[in-house]
Amino acid sequence: WLLKMNPEEKVMFNQIADDRDHVGFRLPVRDRADYGWGPDGGRPVYFITGERQGLREHINRTTGVASSAGKFASAFTLGAELFRELDPDFAEKMKAKALPAYDFAEEKPGNTQTCCVVSPYFYEEDNYVDDVELAAAVFLHLGAGKDWLAKADYWGQLEEVTPWMELGRARHYQFYPFINLGHYYIASSDTPLAEKYTEYIRRGLEHIRQRSKDCAFMNGVPFMWCSNNMVVAAVTQADLYYRLTGDSTYRVMEASLRDWLFGCNPWGTSMIVDFPKGGDYPERPHTSYLPTLGKSTPGGLIDGPQLRERLKDHSQYISLADGAESYAPFNQGVALYHDE
Repeated sequence: WLLKMNPEEKVMFNQIADDRDHVGFRLPVRDRADYGWGPDGGRPVYFITGERQGLREHINRTTGVASSAGKFASAFTLGAELFRELDPDFAEKMKAKALPAYDFAEEKPGNTQTCCVVSPYFYEEDNYVDDVELAAAVFLHLGAGKDWLAKADYWGQLEEVTPWMELGRARHYQFYPFINLGHYYIASSDTPLAEKYTEYIRRGLEHIRQRSKDCAFMNGVPFMWCSNNMVVAAVTQADLYYRLTGDSTYRVMEASLRDWLFGCNPWGTSMIVDFPKGGDYPERPHTSYLPTLGKSTPGGLIDGPQLRERLKDHSQYISLADGAESYAPFNQGVALYHDE
C-alpha cells in the first residue's frame, strides 16, 4: 500500500477519501458517498504538498512533509530488512524508496495533517522530528553507517520527551504515533549516546507516573480522544525501558496500565473487543462490520474513555445509537466511557 502511495520520488499521498463518507455504515465495495462528482463517483486521494489543505472552511495546519515522509522512510527500511529473504524483489523495491523518502523529509521539514470537509475533525499531527529521528535511527540500526547516528541525534534532541507524556494533554492524534521508538533504537545502540536516550525514555515515564499518584488505577494518561492508544504507548515504553536498564521503578505502573486495558478500570470492562470470553467487553465497536455483516472485530482495541467536557464538545457529531448509557452509574468522574 505504501509503495502505491509513493509511486515516484517526492510524490506521496496520505489520505484516501474524507469525512464526506460519514453517511452511514456500509462496506467499502458499496461506498456510494458523494465526494463532489455524484454518488459512486470515486474517492479523492490527497497529495502530500507540505502546504495547508482544505476544500471548505476547515483548513488543516500542515507545515511540511516530514511527519509523513519520515514514516515512509522507516517503514520502507524495516520492510526491506523483514522481506530480504522472504521476498527479495519486494524488499529491493522498498529499499530503493527508503533513502529518497528520508531525503524528502529533510528537504521539507514540518508536519502533514489530514483533511476534512464536513466536520472540523482531522488528524492533527503537530510533531515530526520523532518521525525523522526514527527513520535515521533505523538506518543506523540496520548498519547503514555511523553518519546516521549524528542525523538521528540531531532530530532526537529536538524533542527529548514525547509531548503528551510531558504535557498531559493532546488534541486528536496531535503527537502520533504516541511513542518515540527512535529513542529506543538509539538507547539500545552500542554508542556513546545510548545513556542519554535512555534518560529521555525514563523522563517520559516519570511524567506519567507523577500524574498517576492520585489515581487508584495508576493511570496518568490524558483522557483525550483515543486515550487507549496512549495507554498502550505508555505500557510499551515502560517495558522497553525495563529491558534496557533492568530498573523496576515503573513496572507497577506498567502492570496497572496493562490491567486497565483488560478490565481493571472504573467501568470494569475490557477495552479489547470480544475478550475475555464470559467477561465484560465492548460489544458495539465503531465498525461497519457490525451493522452490515453482523460480525465483530475480535481483538480490536477501542478508543477508550474521554474527558467529560471533550465528549460534550463533540456531542453534535457523536451520539448513542439507542440513547442508552449502560455505564451511567460509573460515569461520575472526569472521564466517560460508552460501549458505542
